[in-house]
Formats: sequence, C-alpha cells, structure tokens
Amino acid sequence: MQMIFGLAGLWLIATGIISLVIPNKRFGLDTRKKAIGGLVAGIVSIFIASALSPDGGQGKQEKATAEAQTCKGDMTKCVDNADFVNNSGHWTDVQHACEEAATSAAKYGDPKWPSWFGGGPFGSFRTGNDYVSKGIVVAIEPDAQFSNGFGAMEHMRVVCQYDLNAKKVLAVDANPR
Repeated sequence: MQMIFGLAGLWLIATGIISLVIPNKRFGLDTRKKAIGGLVAGIVSIFIASALSPDGGQGKQEKATAEAQTCKGDMTKCVDNADFVNNSGHWTDVQHACEEAATSAAKYGDPKWPSWFGGGPFGSFRTGNDYVSKGIVVAIEPDAQFSNGFGAMEHMRVVCQYDLNAKKVLAVDANPR
C-alpha cells in the first residue's frame, strides 16, 4: 500500500510538472489548475505513503539502538576477527593507514596495490578473535608490487600491524613472495 501511494504521488507530481511546463491549448486555462491540483495531490500522496511505513517512522531509532548493540556500532561486541573486518566499519581505516605507511616505507618509488574494486590493498587478515581483545589488527596484502633497486617490480607480501586504540600503524613488513 505504501508503495502504491508513493508511486501514485510521483506520477501525479510528474504529470503536474509536465502540464505546467507544456500547457495543452485544447484544454484552455483549466489545465494549469489541474496541473497544480495534481502537484498538490502528489505531495499529499507521498506524505500518506511515508505515514503508512510499516514502522510508522519509529523503526529508525530502534534500528540505531540495535546497531549500537552489535559489532557495527561497538567494535568491542565483535565475536571474532572476521566479524570485526566484515561488520565494524573500521577495516577501511586500517586498509588506508597500512597502505599509506607501506607506500611511505617503499625505498624505490610507489608500490602497485590491488584495485579498490577488487577489495583494495590489505584485503586479508589473520583469523582468530584477538583483534578486539588486544586492540592490535594484523592486515595482510599478499600481492603488492614494490620496485627493487634495478627498477623492476617485485611481488611482495606485506604485513601491517595497526593499533585500534591509538589509530596508528605500529609496523609494516614487506617480504618477497
């Protein structure tokens, strides 16, 4: 029912706007009045649709409260490292900080990282449940490419330790694969 009122409201608004912009001379001045009526009816219909929402607008607050009680709202509620990585919302901060630290530590130019479309750099992590309890995250990039002293790109495995409480990188270690 909510969707019907919403779609009807959008249709009435669209036809009202079209009638105002492109007046039909066959119907005379009465067309403009109908167009304005259509706009008003469309807006009222959208308000009715929002009032008919299943939660009556109350669910947003309940959802925020439930979210605060999960890993997404409070990282101390994460059950394990995978829950932290997939649900806490802090993992992208870890990825960015580790990428910046490893790029700064590179001796011979900027490294090549996996695309963000494929999950980005440091898309791997250590399994277990110690990230939240210890506050130290270990992010792993198994396929970075660093330039060696001869200018050739060398595939490296980069391991980054990140302190969740201090929000900073503790160590970055890159080794050939």
